[in-house]
Amino acid sequence: MFKHGLYLSNKLYAKGELRMNINATLLGEIIFIFVIVIGILSYYLSKRKTSTPKIATFIGVLLSFIPPLGLVYLAILVLKNDINQNNIGEADG
Repeated sequence: MFKHGLYLSNKLYAKGELRMNINATLLGEIIFIFVIVIGILSYYLSKRKTSTPKIATFIGVLLSFIPPLGLVYLAILVLKNDINQNNIGEADG
């Protein structure tokens, strides 16, 4: 049975019905859009959740070139507590 399935698979590949074509241009465009979206979202979140939003956005953009890392970074930013804008720069006492 396995031999018959392999034969059928080879026949379909020879006819061009089993090929998987990945267009590099389309992949590049998807990654480019993903970088922009992750960059915007990381800037919005880092303004609320960090004291250095530009650095946090830069890290988010760099990590978004590998999409799973960009999504993990966004998840970390979402789960981080908001900073208190009123107490920045004030000393305890």
